[in-house]
Amino acid sequence: MGSVKARKGAEGSASYRAAIRIKPKGYPADSESNTFHSKKVTENWLKQRELEIQENPDILSGKVQWIDRTSADAIDKYLQQVGSEYGRTKRDTLSLMKQFPVARHITTKIKSVHLAGFVTFRKRLIIFQRATSLMSR
Repeated sequence: MGSVKARKGAEGSASYRAAIRIKPKGYPADSESNTFHSKKVTENWLKQRELEIQENPDILSGKVQWIDRTSADAIDKYLQQVGSEYGRTKRDTLSLMKQFPVARHITTKIKSVHLAGFVTFRKRLIIFQRATSLMSR
């Protein structure tokens, strides 16, 4: 169902592209692809995506959407799929983000103002932490 191809960037770095192409009988062909920096992550994504498509073929037609899913759901799915590819800081920041009001918004209705509120809070928190660490010296 799917394939993984190694690709070389202009500066010589390697990336891996997973591609899935499905042609159900009597329907137009559908394809999907994603690129990662690690072959292992690429193969894991491909296996996971093939399983999702096998369990629910309507995913490809667009009938299944994230209409009622929250940002926390999207973060969980993201961390599950590619979380191991990134460092602890990114994973921790995303996990922290799930604890704030921004994570309760429906993904299709989230606005930049919701994200800006979280960013502003984080900046204030960092300033507060720095100030308290200076005071405790």
